[in-house]
Amino acid sequence: MSSADRPSSADRPSSADRPSSADRPSVAAPPRVSAIVLAGGRASRFGADKLAADLRGEPLLDHALRVAAALGDEIVLAIDATGPVPDLPPGLGRPVVVERDEVAGEGPLRAVGGALAAATAPIAIVLAGDAPLVPVGVGRLLLDALGPADALGPADAAVLTEGGRARPVPMALRTAPARRAAADLLAAGERRLRALPEALGPIVIPESTWRTLDAAGDSLRDIDTPEDLAELT
Repeated sequence: MSSADRPSSADRPSSADRPSSADRPSVAAPPRVSAIVLAGGRASRFGADKLAADLRGEPLLDHALRVAAALGDEIVLAIDATGPVPDLPPGLGRPVVVERDEVAGEGPLRAVGGALAAATAPIAIVLAGDAPLVPVGVGRLLLDALGPADALGPADAAVLTEGGRARPVPMALRTAPARRAAADLLAAGERRLRALPEALGPIVIPESTWRTLDAAGDSLRDIDTPEDLAELT
């Protein structure tokens, strides 16, 4: 093309004519982490709806949901087959998907399997609704152990240990392989949640490591009885 054929600067649109980034439609980034909160169960040892019990001015479950919001881009709230949907605390700033158990009384592995089926992020972190004080730093430690969401990591699960024994909650999971493993375990009649990370060959974070972020051990402190709750108030 000769210089005579090229458009002059007067013919080209000016920067004022071109659409700015503010004018372009925004596209929300896909979620990277789904935070699963287990909020089913019978609470038989507590004697009442323990997730609605007051802890420091708000329901017990709200504390776990706020941790989930700090760790995940979306929240999957797993509740039992027939109970009411809990009220959500204000200001979570994350979309919340409520996933009911398909069958009542099937236990936490069934609940996690259903929540993984609803999760849309490649990485998930599983939290217990009755473990209200998990430090966000410990949750990030679990997530970081899996490596980048868009690459093959060293394992498909990460868990904490206490007294030399792996604990299944909280745990971080690669969603797709965990979803398949949960389905296989359930089909085989398994109901123990511990079986899921075991099937995935987890990264095990020793107590000496995570305790540097959580000296009080709140990461593994769940509320089973009114006395447990009284210790935290």
